[in-house]
Amino acid sequence: MTNTFAARVRLSETDARGCIDDISLLVLFEAARADGLRELGLPYSEIVARGFNALTVEARLINHACAHVDDLIVVHMTAAEVGRLRFSFDYNVRRVSDNALIAAGETTHIFLDAARNQPARLPEWLRNALLRLREPLANAP
Repeated sequence: MTNTFAARVRLSETDARGCIDDISLLVLFEAARADGLRELGLPYSEIVARGFNALTVEARLINHACAHVDDLIVVHMTAAEVGRLRFSFDYNVRRVSDNALIAAGETTHIFLDAARNQPARLPEWLRNALLRLREPLANAP
């Protein structure tokens, strides 16, 4: 399943050109990721309550077009890879009015045992949740 997260570009999220800035796009990636897990019944607070943390170890962002103040944009997010120790998500950000691709990206994460602050294998409950978020973004509108 592809998760979608809608947002409207605010003035504080734009750069000198009037385009949504890179930091704001990365924050939207995180919001879409958290929303997708929450929709599966696994909010981040539940992950922490189970004694784990997820650490972002890599983020990649490619800008394609500009989104301006008040543009309604949608982040399409899907789990790209689900390994034993790492997992990653793919993102496409599109402007709703014309479906223009604003940005694309990927984040890679590792799972940490919070008590030891050491990498941990993905527990089956998390692996199953992530696999439910796995769908190629080419299918996203």
